[in-house]
Amino acid sequence: MAGRGERLEPINIAVIGPGAMECLFAGYLSLSGHKLWLTDRKSVPGGYIVSWSGGKDSCLALYKAIQKGYKVSYILNFISKEFKRVSFHGTEAKLIKLQSEALEIPLLQKETTPDGYEKEFKEAVRGLIPKGIKGIIFGDVYLEEHKKWAERVCNELGIEAVEPLWG
Repeated sequence: MAGRGERLEPINIAVIGPGAMECLFAGYLSLSGHKLWLTDRKSVPGGYIVSWSGGKDSCLALYKAIQKGYKVSYILNFISKEFKRVSFHGTEAKLIKLQSEALEIPLLQKETTPDGYEKEFKEAVRGLIPKGIKGIIFGDVYLEEHKKWAERVCNELGIEAVEPLWG
């Protein structure tokens, strides 16, 4: 967050699609009357990745993480090789790209298969670790098995799992 006297730049948030808030916030994000401002919306060396489905939970996790001072360097998204959509939500790949552009956070979008998801996830993250990535922000809210998976995978990669919506 910026200190006194520093110029604040707004963040752009796009959340459009099935299961999402069906709206576009451009300029600033306003949830429950709170405005979110960033000083640097571009890729931040040594920052964090946000695991992005394109839905409301990943958007809210990003928002909460930024509120807590995390610098987000990349959006990481996986689409099915077969359908070119986010596996769990059915969101089209091009919509995820538009969200990334609106957020002004670089997108790393990878195709995956159901059987190869964990391996492909780790490969994508390993490719960003040399750029100083410290951890991944997840939007898990209630499934203990998802949280345990995120913690195990991040531990194996030597980075932090951040769950801002958990609990």
